[in-house]
Amino acid sequence: MLVGLDGAAREMRALVAVASAGADGGAAALREHAARGCDWQRVVELAETHSLRTLLYGRVTDAVGEAAAPAAVRALAQPFRANALRNLQAVAEIRSIVGLLAAAGVPALALKGPALAVSAYGDLTLREFSDVDMLVPRAALEAALAALGGAGYRVTDAPAARWLPGTMEVALMRDSTGLTIDLHWRLMPNYFGSLPEEPLCARARSLEIAGARIPVLAPEAELLFLAVNGARDCWPTLRAVADLAHLVRSQPLDWGRVSDLAAASGASRALAVALLLASSLLEAPVPEEVLRRAEAVRAALPLAERFAARLLENQPDVSGTLGEATLHLRQLAGAVQKVSYIVRRVCQPSQLDAAWVSLPRRLSAAYYLVRPVRLALRCVRLAAKRAAG
Repeated sequence: MLVGLDGAAREMRALVAVASAGADGGAAALREHAARGCDWQRVVELAETHSLRTLLYGRVTDAVGEAAAPAAVRALAQPFRANALRNLQAVAEIRSIVGLLAAAGVPALALKGPALAVSAYGDLTLREFSDVDMLVPRAALEAALAALGGAGYRVTDAPAARWLPGTMEVALMRDSTGLTIDLHWRLMPNYFGSLPEEPLCARARSLEIAGARIPVLAPEAELLFLAVNGARDCWPTLRAVADLAHLVRSQPLDWGRVSDLAAASGASRALAVALLLASSLLEAPVPEEVLRRAEAVRAALPLAERFAARLLENQPDVSGTLGEATLHLRQLAGAVQKVSYIVRRVCQPSQLDAAWVSLPRRLSAAYYLVRPVRLALRCVRLAAKRAAG
């Protein structure tokens, strides 16, 4: 283990058991916690913070029976059913989008969401998500937007956002459903390295979800995507680790292919950290040889230890702070990646700048001036807040 669970609060240990990818799904530990007693209302609160409420309900009721489950957990029955309905609606939405885009000649893959619920957990009801993510080729983006616009979807981002080099997605919504659709043309922001979309999508597979056949990433590509996405977000929730741990448990993986993809995209350190976290915290069945290679990657073990400690202590999210940038740099390997990160993060405009100031497309170059001003003002506000606190 990277970090012993003995030092963690009992309620966090219960949540770790909920998220476990071990052979019994944490059932024995959950029965022990239920017998010895803990503050289950606090467990529910932690589960909400870590986006694990539906998994908490499913795991605890399976382990001890619905009638014997603590009252705070039984109270999640209605949210559990509501989430299951939302997930089914999302599947219908994805199926509709895939059909619309196919008719327009645009290939599309479903990311995360219901696809990951089925791929990793084997159950559409056990994962929460708030929007639908789809991946299309950059060259086909305008054709995709035209096809979706004709079906009632409207872009909700600032008009200039998708033309900026730091942008990787555009948000849409159809009022009849209220679901947000994030249409990606890159898997990751380019300041955090480069996941090669074409090779990753070349081995896409079709996954049956609630009776619909949906194109998704191959398991090896999905594993790398989850690892790098977790690294980019600095592993803010236990759910991020659980997604990866359960994918490792449920999918047959070509580990040589995973390693090759990580090396090609400069993500070997991020992958090593992710695998150490998933194995240590949640008993992901990562092969011993793969773990030994992960431990040998420079700085991977101390980084995994740091992230594990932050999760077990339920420390605040560091996104958008200097701490996030520091952790990003530690997860990047080599001076070239680090310098590229700094230059792009400071200088390259994105949708956040377009949301701050709306400019016509012909003036897009002005966003290179807007971004440093926005970042400088943000730093001033953070410094003032820190001084006041």
